[in-house]
Amino acid sequence: MQSQEFVHALNPDDEYSPQVMEQVRLYLGILRPPAAGEGAAAMGEPGFEFVRELLEAGAPRIMATNLSRFAFEARREVSMLIVSLILFRDGDAQPGIEYLEADPSVLSAMVLGYESDDSNVALICGAMLRELLQQPSIAETMLHSPALLSLFDCLLSPSFDVSSDAFDTFKGLLTNTGNKPIVAEFFEESYDVFFGACHKVFGSDHFFSRLQLMKLLGELL
Repeated sequence: MQSQEFVHALNPDDEYSPQVMEQVRLYLGILRPPAAGEGAAAMGEPGFEFVRELLEAGAPRIMATNLSRFAFEARREVSMLIVSLILFRDGDAQPGIEYLEADPSVLSAMVLGYESDDSNVALICGAMLRELLQQPSIAETMLHSPALLSLFDCLLSPSFDVSSDAFDTFKGLLTNTGNKPIVAEFFEESYDVFFGACHKVFGSDHFFSRLQLMKLLGELL
């Protein structure tokens, strides 16, 4: 299956075909060979043109948006492919991060995953976000995208598992060591927006998130 065929196959009316998952595993085998170790993004080599083709076609966003359409046991592999595409390096070039900076809607799609009726989808989306947000450039994009305010809404989820996972993502965004200079600058530039969203949480009846947010702000300020 060629890259264009794969992207076309990502727009089904129902669950994905077995051929789609075969292609996901094929791409993963190339991008994350066993010797590279878990979480390692492959360095550019001849034959990696499919990465740029998938990025240009918006494959990470499409897969994140439709994660629930994959079989339960396949979703973790799909999430690994999404992260691998975004963190892919070709020498000094990082086409996946360039793609994300130009179109941060993939971050919004992941945050929207917290609203899924399937908690498995919600938690996998949270895990993807936390892995990506360890990259300062991605964290900066997140801070200046609509996805940040959407993440505040997820802190108020009636599901404890979802709200606590969303808070872990939120905390990691603000406290990861590499993100601290970016976060400090963000507070200076967007104080009113950020703390306006905080006041929404403090004014809610969501005791867990109110308490955790108060503790976090006490650490940061």
